Amino acid sequence: MQLAARALDQERLRLLHQEIDQHSRRYRILKSQWRLFHLNEDKFERAKSQYLRGLKE
Repeated sequence: MQLAARALDQERLRLLHQEIDQHSRRYRILKSQWRLFHLNEDKFERAKSQYLRGLKE
């Protein structure tokens, strides 16, 4: 499990370093919402709206 989480983080960081525009929405999602990638599907609430600080929306 830990190996899978590390591999996911490494891939996320690789994509971050490839992204040239640091003000793009994709870059901000990968940078600020990294915890969402580690959430269990049961705990992820799609209907719940929330303010995303890193995205300012």
